[in-house]
Amino acid sequence: MTSIKRFFAVAATLALSFGAVSAQATQPVNTKYVEGTDPAAAMFNPLVVNEFDLTMPQSTIKGLDGTTNYWGDEGPYLPATLAGKINGVPFGPYEVGVHLKGAWGSWRNIYGKAGLKIKVDYNNKKQTLFGIKKLTLNNMVQDQSSLHETMSYRLFRAVGVPTARTGYVNVKLNGQNYGLRLNLETVDTTLLKRWGITPSHIYKGGVPIFPEFWPGQEDNFVVDQGSLTDKSDLTAMLAVVGRGNSLTWFDEMSAIADLRQMTLNWATEKFTGHWDGYVNNRNNFYLVKRQDGKFIMLPWGMDQTWNGPLNYWDGNILITQCIADTRCLKLYKEALVKVVRTAQELDLPQMSRDTAAVINPWLLADPKKEFGNWEIPANQNPSRNFITSQINNGLWMIRDYDAALKSFSAAGFGSVGVRETLNVPNETKAIRLVGVPYSANSVAATTALRTLKVGLNLIPISVTNTAGGFESITTVKVYRKASLSKTVSLVFAKNSTFVNTSAMKQVNALGSAALKSSALSMTLKMQQPQGMSYSSAKKLLQARGLKVQSALRKSGLDVRRISLQLTKVKGANTVSVTLNYQR
Repeated sequence: MTSIKRFFAVAATLALSFGAVSAQATQPVNTKYVEGTDPAAAMFNPLVVNEFDLTMPQSTIKGLDGTTNYWGDEGPYLPATLAGKINGVPFGPYEVGVHLKGAWGSWRNIYGKAGLKIKVDYNNKKQTLFGIKKLTLNNMVQDQSSLHETMSYRLFRAVGVPTARTGYVNVKLNGQNYGLRLNLETVDTTLLKRWGITPSHIYKGGVPIFPEFWPGQEDNFVVDQGSLTDKSDLTAMLAVVGRGNSLTWFDEMSAIADLRQMTLNWATEKFTGHWDGYVNNRNNFYLVKRQDGKFIMLPWGMDQTWNGPLNYWDGNILITQCIADTRCLKLYKEALVKVVRTAQELDLPQMSRDTAAVINPWLLADPKKEFGNWEIPANQNPSRNFITSQINNGLWMIRDYDAALKSFSAAGFGSVGVRETLNVPNETKAIRLVGVPYSANSVAATTALRTLKVGLNLIPISVTNTAGGFESITTVKVYRKASLSKTVSLVFAKNSTFVNTSAMKQVNALGSAALKSSALSMTLKMQQPQGMSYSSAKKLLQARGLKVQSALRKSGLDVRRISLQLTKVKGANTVSVTLNYQR
């Protein structure tokens, strides 16, 4: 699984997202749990409560009072105006559309703590907020901790299931505090594109029909994107299920569904106690057909997770048939190992505490919340304890098939985590990796000597669980840096270290080109001035080199290896500066 990325430049992100945002300075933002470098990442930071200010005319209020719509018919988008602050920086106002959202347990009209969907491109198809066209604001009325979804979605994403990021917003409605909402990334083509997926069909399963994957059930799935009439892709999947387990079941299902991804989804549903998902309730799931023609499954509606354990070995028809198939069962066990070990690495209880410290003051001031202030910690603490219990129980469950790789290393290099990348210098042309498994019952094979190309290299490491004979192969990343150089010519004042503004801009550009690089070295070449001794010329070049070195240091580049050469290539007051670096 690719490493989770946790950095972004707030001001730059805002400036790129929409012109209405000011470039003014803001308070420092803790980006510890931010994922992605796309503009929208700024909105999905659980350690920031952003602010949305909705203005609705009376006609919209009337249209959202529940008399003309209900959870099974959310009705059309109605006009409103959205403004607010992201990381303290104002945006808007934008003309948007809104409608209520929710289901049996979470549906509320506008006079209660309503969940909302906001269509940013309601009147202007080119208008987005951080590149996002639709916002989903969950009311969290079924989650008195207000943390369940944030913890669950994070684990799903970390194991590699493409799904939503979460943040928090406090909403004002017509100037009045309307309370805290979960800002949940909408499952659509924008989200999927970030995961490298171009869907041809997106089906949604859930209330009120709770569809199962039996032949003839096509119309029980809601088409979220793609053809409304041609559902032959879904029909093919239902047909495989209808034929039941056989010697060809795994091959037939693998041809139309990514079973490795699906087993990860099911295993994570079980681990999080997501009883209201596909596996246990045929609810709250998306079936997405990727560009390679295979289906994957995505979760949704995880506000009631972390409340109690589920049986890992039963469920609805897809997981039942999978467990009954030897090859699919192996994938499911591998998925369970990955989920348990990933949950252990993420330290979700600490993330829960960090997030609670940020959102609890807003919850206490929420006039629309449907529970008492004392119930907030009374629900947050048990959730943390449950996560810890799930990890401990999970480690015991997987002991005989835990062949997970924890870290790897190579001679001359330190150990790196399995999700991280081992960066090696350009001079390293071949490498032999040594793996370290999690379990004391497992042994990792040392790889053969592998030739490295410049750039990213994917190398498989085999691990065997000696207790249960279970084997797995984990692909790790080794990055061999490229050897690069950049040269500029700087004109100095005669026999001086003074350079003009234009020359300093060249030095800054040189520093920017090599920022965050390694193996830095610099070569300065200058012609010996006429009438100047060699030693004096060398001292002048050295002083000019120190000037360049100091300027580069100010731009964040510390170059310590410097070579000075007196030549006949340039004029005496022109210094050729070559910066060598690896990236």
